[in-house]
Amino acid sequence: MKFFRMDISVLRGGISAGMITAKQLTAEAFDRIAQLDSGEKGFHAVRALNPDAPFLASRLDERQGAGETTGPLHGIPILLKDNLSTADGLPTAAGAAALADNFCTADAEAVRRLREAGAVILGKTNMTEFANYVSWTMPNGYSSLGGQVGSVFSGIDPSGSSTGSAVAVAMGYCPAAIGTETCGSIIAPAIQAGIVGLKPTLGLCSRRGILPISHTLDTPGPLTRSVRDAALLLEVLAGHDPGDPATRLAQPPSFTAALTEDLSGLRVGISRLFPEEAIPGQTEAASEAAKLLEKQGASCVRLKEETFSCNALFTIMRHEFHGDLERYLRDFGGSRLKTLDGIVRWNEAHAETALRYGQDILLEALAAPEGYAAPEYLAALADREAVIARLTETFEANGVDIILILSGALGHPALAGFPDLTLPLGRNKDGEPLSALLMARPFREDQLLRTGYALEQALLHQRQARA
Repeated sequence: MKFFRMDISVLRGGISAGMITAKQLTAEAFDRIAQLDSGEKGFHAVRALNPDAPFLASRLDERQGAGETTGPLHGIPILLKDNLSTADGLPTAAGAAALADNFCTADAEAVRRLREAGAVILGKTNMTEFANYVSWTMPNGYSSLGGQVGSVFSGIDPSGSSTGSAVAVAMGYCPAAIGTETCGSIIAPAIQAGIVGLKPTLGLCSRRGILPISHTLDTPGPLTRSVRDAALLLEVLAGHDPGDPATRLAQPPSFTAALTEDLSGLRVGISRLFPEEAIPGQTEAASEAAKLLEKQGASCVRLKEETFSCNALFTIMRHEFHGDLERYLRDFGGSRLKTLDGIVRWNEAHAETALRYGQDILLEALAAPEGYAAPEYLAALADREAVIARLTETFEANGVDIILILSGALGHPALAGFPDLTLPLGRNKDGEPLSALLMARPFREDQLLRTGYALEQALLHQRQARA
């Protein structure tokens, strides 16, 4: 039996019924990765496999046989982006050759929650190095340690920085993977791989133990093949972590319980910001998605809105990366390198390996004033607050629960910390993936996932009717 296209709920049912074992799932994942990921034509989506995964899967099978289930992910293989710390003998390198020896002292909180829920950690996925914070010319999906991640669709930029996580899910290495986002790094590769990607509200899921860019912007999130699986993963990841003050208000509901095809009473705003950025067919596909939402009971209205800049993103990153990275290396890192300056110097000494595309972004971060009192940094934080107020006003003035963004605008929810979800709508005549991008108010992932699920099911019914 081939399991690589089954959703988590189906696999969990098979494990509970004794039809599938965790060891079988892990073995198939390893086999599929061996067949598709390496070599000249391989996808290079996986940077390192966990050699303990088969053993851990066997132990979970023993517990299942004894009538003991660890949690909602019992026996499910999951891949992690290479910036989530693990204390299991796998280095956490963020794709950087300089951090190949970064064997961490503890699991990231997100990883701890996955293990507690019964997941089998398969290994680490390749990613755009340092979450695409090394060089302005570095291609999406490239790292000095893992090489170049291939695209699911030939000739299409795979995007980044959670590139390997998205490609691994799309190619059936695992039913779900965990990525991280600072600005589009979950959503964009999910779009390009034709899968579901969810960036949660900043503060819903712990950032502790994630090799960072920016404490103001970073968050982990799931990449899956279905909205239900995204909701299930979010239930595992979400919640208060005493070690991350940003999560102090996190009191997540049951996201899977919110899933329904009936959208009666829900108001969806249609955003037409930046339509000139859309690839051919994107605006039309998203407009058709709005019609499907209406058939599911939602009211769709065109938003009254104005464009605004998200340039504060880059200023915030530049001023936070240096200190945030060194704090991480001190608290979690096992690498001999403990400073950004040390990493820059190591790269210079190993330029043939580490600096294929240079390191101009790292140098800019190194040159930025230390501390968080620089006038331009404080101004950028003020600009961010203005964006939050602007988006909040857009929701309130238009009386909408969800915004469907027809194209572009990935920076808006990223800068404001609002949650967004993407799901595939097919491909255009040039083979480029089309998607729906939905945004909700902070901590309203229940409404976001409800809307995404209803749209996903409507698309499924539509395809079945045409078949």
